[in-house]
Amino acid sequence: MSNIGTTTGYPASMCTTSSFYRSGSRSPFGGRIYVRVLRLVAMAGLGAALVACAGTAARDMGEADPVAEARAVAATAPTQRLHVIFSWEMRDRDARFNGQGVLRLDDGYRARVDLFGPRGETYAAAIVEDGTMRVVPAGADAMLPPPALLWSVLGVFRPPVDAPLTGTSGTEDGLRLTYQRDGVTWLFGFSDDALRSTEWTARDGRRTVQLSGSAGHRLPAQAAFRDWTEFRELTLRVTDVEVRPSFDADVWILPGQAR
Repeated sequence: MSNIGTTTGYPASMCTTSSFYRSGSRSPFGGRIYVRVLRLVAMAGLGAALVACAGTAARDMGEADPVAEARAVAATAPTQRLHVIFSWEMRDRDARFNGQGVLRLDDGYRARVDLFGPRGETYAAAIVEDGTMRVVPAGADAMLPPPALLWSVLGVFRPPVDAPLTGTSGTEDGLRLTYQRDGVTWLFGFSDDALRSTEWTARDGRRTVQLSGSAGHRLPAQAAFRDWTEFRELTLRVTDVEVRPSFDADVWILPGQAR
């Protein structure tokens, strides 16, 4: 990987800062507004289903177990600096995009994700730290999950900050943790101390993450994020993982931002 760029983490010939600003190069979502003609219809039918699902979850769950929660946090916490290459595909009801990507996962709760198009153009670059995320270029945040679910995509369990733990239960596959408040429900599924699924539901939406396989180093081999209200799906497939002693300081500075 001697030809890997220190900032992008991808072959330098494919990833340049100027690719954000070249004439004719843009994110699939930059400057585009999709007409969501089915949104109101879908949300109307979805509301009743979410209420039913929430009721089922409440009946099945046992008492909250903070010890089990702490164990899940420790088992999935980032402990190494990882440089990860992956392929990605995003679909919604209007279009499909795909390409290669790079993840830099720090040994704390900090990560950078870059999505590149078929010709190496940058579609999105994001840095997530704890519960906050910075994304460039403008509009590219539509391509990525929100911070709490992006951690799930990486196989990292982060308890919700907007809802308390209300239930802990065993399943055929392992452990399930439930968080609820004000009509919002989070469900996290674990197997062999690894995060396998996350589901967020509210009165106006549903988002899920499904993880499968293992790429080693506590990373899933494949992750699928779905926004059921927006009819959008992002799938990542890990192709290479390398442990790094450190990352260049520029990794944590997004293109166009001050150094």
